[in-house]
Amino acid sequence: MAVPIICLMGFLVTLRFFSSPDVQDDPSYIIIYLCLGVAWLGGTTFIFPLLGLSERDDVVERCNPAATWALAGALIGVMSCFAGANIGSGPGPEVVFFCATVSTTAFFLSWFSLELTANTSEAITVDRDEGAAIRLAGFLIATGILLGGAVAGNWESTSATMRDFYTYGWPAIALLGVALPLERVLNARNRPIIRDPWQSFGISLFYILIAVAWVAKRGRP
Repeated sequence: MAVPIICLMGFLVTLRFFSSPDVQDDPSYIIIYLCLGVAWLGGTTFIFPLLGLSERDDVVERCNPAATWALAGALIGVMSCFAGANIGSGPGPEVVFFCATVSTTAFFLSWFSLELTANTSEAITVDRDEGAAIRLAGFLIATGILLGGAVAGNWESTSATMRDFYTYGWPAIALLGVALPLERVLNARNRPIIRDPWQSFGISLFYILIAVAWVAKRGRP
C-alpha cells in the first residue's frame, strides 16, 4: 500500500516545518523522529485486528477493496495523532511519546466506541460495503486530525497538556456523537445497505473539513 509512504511523507513535512526548532535544523534528529514515527505506525497496526480489520486477512487474502479504504483511513488517523504530538517545542522524545499516547489512546477509544455500537467492521468485512468503509475512513482521519491538533503545541507541563487536550479535543467527541447514530442506521442488518460511494464520500469529506476547520481556527499552537 502507498498509504504508509504518504503518511510518512506528511510526517516528514511536519518535522521539517512544525516541530521543535532544534529538530527542524538537524537532519539526524529528523531521521530519528521519522524512525520513531515508523515504529509507532507499525506498532499500532497490531491493534487493527482487535477492531475487526486486518490487512493480511481482508486485503491480501480476501482481496476486499472496502477494507483497503478503512485501513487507509486508520493509518492516516494514527499518523495524524503522532504528527500532532511532534508539533511545538519540548524537552525531548519523552514528551512526544506522552502526547502521542494520549492522542492515540483517545483515537482507538473513539474507534472502539463506533465499532461496538454500529458494527462497522462487519459491514466492511462481511458485506464488503465500500460506503461503510469510506465513511469509517473519513471518521478516523477526522478524529486523528482533531486529537493530533489537541496535543500540538509547546510543552509546559503534563497538567497544561491535558488541559489543552480537553479544551481543543472535545470536537472529537461531538464527531463521534454524529457518527454513532448515523452508522447504526446505515449499517443496520434489517435495512437496505446504502452502497452509494458518492454519498459516503460526501459524509467523509464533511467530517474531514470540519476537523481541518477546527484545527485551523485554533491556529498554530
